[in-house]
Amino acid sequence: MNERSAALHWDVAGLSRGQQAVSLAIFALTHAALVALGHALRGEQGELTILWPSSGLLLWALWFAPRSMWLWIVGAQVAVEVIADVFGPEPMAGQWALAFALADSLEAIVGATLARRLVPEPAVARVMQVVKFGAAAALGAGVSATIGAFGAVRALGQVDYWQQWQVWWTGNVLGILTILPAALCWAVRYQAPEKSVAIRSRLELAAVALLLWTLTALVFVAPAREVTVLLQLPVALLVVLMYAAFRLPPRWSTLLAATCVIAAALLASRGLGPFSADATRVAGIGELQFFLATLVGVSFMLSVALLEQRNTFERLRESEERYRTFVARSTEAVWRIELRLPMPVALAPEEQAQWVRLYGFVAECNMAYRRLQADSTGAAVVDMPDTASLRPAPLLDDYFPALETAIRQGFKADGLRFSIKVRGRMLHYLLSFAGVEQDGRLIRVWGLARDITELSDLSQRLVREQDRLRSYAQQLISAEERARRATAVDLHDGIGQMLTGLSFSLESVSRQAPTNLRVAIEEARRTVTEVQDKTRGLIADLSPPGLYELGLVPALQWLAVQLRSQHQLQVDLSFAFTENRIPLDLRVLVFKIVRELLRNVVKHAGTPQAAVVVRQSGAGLEIEVTDAGVGFEWQMDLFDVRNASFGLWSVADRVRTANGHLVIDTAPGHGCQIRIDLPLP
Repeated sequence: MNERSAALHWDVAGLSRGQQAVSLAIFALTHAALVALGHALRGEQGELTILWPSSGLLLWALWFAPRSMWLWIVGAQVAVEVIADVFGPEPMAGQWALAFALADSLEAIVGATLARRLVPEPAVARVMQVVKFGAAAALGAGVSATIGAFGAVRALGQVDYWQQWQVWWTGNVLGILTILPAALCWAVRYQAPEKSVAIRSRLELAAVALLLWTLTALVFVAPAREVTVLLQLPVALLVVLMYAAFRLPPRWSTLLAATCVIAAALLASRGLGPFSADATRVAGIGELQFFLATLVGVSFMLSVALLEQRNTFERLRESEERYRTFVARSTEAVWRIELRLPMPVALAPEEQAQWVRLYGFVAECNMAYRRLQADSTGAAVVDMPDTASLRPAPLLDDYFPALETAIRQGFKADGLRFSIKVRGRMLHYLLSFAGVEQDGRLIRVWGLARDITELSDLSQRLVREQDRLRSYAQQLISAEERARRATAVDLHDGIGQMLTGLSFSLESVSRQAPTNLRVAIEEARRTVTEVQDKTRGLIADLSPPGLYELGLVPALQWLAVQLRSQHQLQVDLSFAFTENRIPLDLRVLVFKIVRELLRNVVKHAGTPQAAVVVRQSGAGLEIEVTDAGVGFEWQMDLFDVRNASFGLWSVADRVRTANGHLVIDTAPGHGCQIRIDLPLP
């Protein structure tokens, strides 16, 4: 566990210096008591301790304390152990006492570092976390035993290194397994009470504790090999501890296991119990340590496994409850089809549909499905029995075509649509299916129906409104074109003719006027000529010359000549269509589109050449306008009125109104090609 995600911690960072000193003193006193207990658990002179409980406390302290406190904790531990070894009942040289204490420190540091990394959430009951914790403790004890056994050989003289390593390693691991699980479980109880388990009966706890301590005394008080009753067998302790793991919360089962193991180790260190008669004393200690490790390890593992299973069942129950609530209150129809006889998925789609009809039934559904069923039949909403037949249900008959589509998609279908008629109104639904297979056979099908009637009605209304708007737009365009043409005619026949007459009159007056007035008359005549030119240009914009009388090709040719003379733009024209196939309003639209696109070329392309292609393709008309100019990023500038995109937006709007399609192929520095497809009537 690290400080970022720790649910449990020894909170000393928020304490005052005095409170931190008191916490450290409490740790030192507790550690001293466990060190004294460890010394009391030694056997004969020269043997290592059977159980070293202080290793469990030290590992727990480093595991859950912030790293800033490690130096103080390790310092207190080393001081306590050196004092106990130098001034204890069996005094030891100072250098060896320091070596043994540092070996224990190294064990706790390695174990805590690995545990923080391997067990990120110690408050959560998981068997795999117990295994990882055991691995961290074993590796730390192995490092400690490597140094401690070397010191034991040097300090004690005639002892075997590997025997000392084995006993040291096992004693430290046993000490960790005895103390740390109980400390961890009680820490969970007080710091994360929501993750702890309430005790069922205190009377049962007292009875189990009394029985366990009594059996410990029976097994380990009796001299070696003197078993008079079955309760004196060591396996009796394991049975009671397993019962405690099943019936009691982990904090109590681990605490009872710890007291049992410590009591057994104390009695065994006095030469009592079933493991004290071994001729080889080291072997006897090893057997005892293995047995005690089995007691506490199996008890802790079983407690965690049962708690994990309980938590899993609780989460499943809560998940199922949430699912039931969600489905029951859902406005979407949800149902489950079970097959009385699982269906081989290798069958043909027709055979699968028949199989579902024969062996399927609605095993589960919500109220929305029942309402849908009632609407389809005109009956009242009733609860459906679990074995309701699939075939007689009219609703199911209605959606069977969609179900057959789902069969062809392997029962993984979404967005299938079906409709039913209810009291003269069509209701529309979207269906989804999800099949569950087992061993190549379909066993059930989940179904979901979403009412999209309102959306469908709105969509139809929207389509109708769009058609109506398109019709209005077309009528407006036609009316506008008629108005523009009428205006052009009025300008030509009215103002145009008057300007022509005025020009002739001024010319006649100029010839007869005195010399001093002739300059002024000529200036007026030039002004009239300019007005005539602008009027002709305005007439050309309102009604292109030849478009109505001669057709699209002459009009585009005139446009090319005008652009070449006014803007020095060379336009290459290419035509491949039948003029009489194109109605007048479409000719006008094509001309205006091409004119707008060529004007954009003049304004923004920076090139003196462009190409226009108009050709008939099937039932449509294709228009292409291409230039090799500077190009542009049209996706970014589509609505920027400061550049060509506003004209393109206008063109796109005209094309969309005519049910056409527009494609723009351009990029900065790569020219531009615009292709437009317009349908022919």
